[in-house]
Amino acid sequence: MINSVISKIIVIFFTVILLSSCGVLQGNRDYLNAKANDRKIAAAPLNVDLSRYQSVQSPEGRPWQRDDLVVAVAASGGGYRAANLTAGILMGLERYTHPQLKSRLLDEVDYFSTVSGGGFGVGAYMASLRHFLYNNPDTTSLESLSFENYLHGGISKTKQVKVESLPRLTASYTADVIKNLFKARFVAGVHSGEILEQQLEKDIFSEPYDVFRLNDIFISADEPSAMVKLPYWVANATIFQNGAIFPFTPDILARYKIVKYRYGQKDYPLEGSYSDLAYGGEFPLVVAMRTSANFPIAVPPTTLVSAGCDQTCYLHLLDGGLADNLGINTALNLLEQDKAPHKVLIIIDAYRDNSEPYSASGEQPGNADFLIRLGEIGIDSARNRLKPQLRQITRSLLCARGAQSVLAIYLDIDKYPEARAISTSLDITETQQKLLLAIGKELVENVKPDLDKFFNEGAHYACR
Repeated sequence: MINSVISKIIVIFFTVILLSSCGVLQGNRDYLNAKANDRKIAAAPLNVDLSRYQSVQSPEGRPWQRDDLVVAVAASGGGYRAANLTAGILMGLERYTHPQLKSRLLDEVDYFSTVSGGGFGVGAYMASLRHFLYNNPDTTSLESLSFENYLHGGISKTKQVKVESLPRLTASYTADVIKNLFKARFVAGVHSGEILEQQLEKDIFSEPYDVFRLNDIFISADEPSAMVKLPYWVANATIFQNGAIFPFTPDILARYKIVKYRYGQKDYPLEGSYSDLAYGGEFPLVVAMRTSANFPIAVPPTTLVSAGCDQTCYLHLLDGGLADNLGINTALNLLEQDKAPHKVLIIIDAYRDNSEPYSASGEQPGNADFLIRLGEIGIDSARNRLKPQLRQITRSLLCARGAQSVLAIYLDIDKYPEARAISTSLDITETQQKLLLAIGKELVENVKPDLDKFFNEGAHYACR
């Protein structure tokens, strides 16, 4: 997340600390590997179970969209570069209309699967949508909502709605992260991740209402009085112990038997029966969003207390990009389960990979360079293998699961060197933000012919 000379100093500093702790870690290996009492947990990563929730294809709750079309957006990690590129692409989807759609394409989105910085962009959109629905509870259309206007001072095309603050995707956090890293190491009771979490809640969710929680999005199947209003948004983290993807949803919290979490620097219990479909719904979304961005060393892991072992045990959660930097696994899993016959997957990739195999230097990489590269090399390798095949993989998988037509769109910054030059830090200038927002809208404009063809001539994308 922090790509600068300062980051190298921090890496070296914390490497010394970590090496000095190796004896302690080695001596507690049994503690580090607690045994799950449900062997299914250890056998395979858990997927979100949509059967526990009301269908997001709700004509009563979301009358502005087609119920035979499912659209999922997967947004990658990449700090503020990913956050603002994602926001720009959502603005582009907000501009796209077609006679075969009931509204704009953004209004048709049913699922978001995000990683790290991509979640900040989606979080800002979800906040705008929540604000709009709060102020217009009986609306049957989202067309007066403008996400673009919302980011720039208003909530709709026709009127300004005053809120306590508006989501910012330019607030500077890097200096605070560095300061809190040192403070957290030497001052008792200070947790730099939780401090960042409070800043993110203020700047991105900008809530003038109640805390934004999982049950504001995921409506359990046994709540007939509640209606699905918002797209289902899954922020993805990585489990430290086994590298599995951890999607933040109520059913996943129940399956892992999470009983306690921290929010606002306080401990809170999760109560009730794990079989209760609403279990875990009170979990704050900002904790999920921040956890998905827990880049190693820069931001410490999020620790959840679990009753899933014979003794009390814990889940330590890191940046979701370590397991799947595109959020593609969760997005495909959601699309597989949704019963709508026509499926669209939009992949937002803000990652700047190292595609060149050669180095201009004959010197061997130093320790600091090696440690920084260590966090990227797995992502580079996975992306280089997956990207050329992703459209075909998506089509084959979803057609095999009964889809009638499938469209996969891959949006990246590979052809935009000026965007690739922007770091993945949590610092960004307004000029850089404007550039990324413009590129995001342009990327959608570039694929407009593909979208038009899908909605005009479904036969071209039909599963055979």
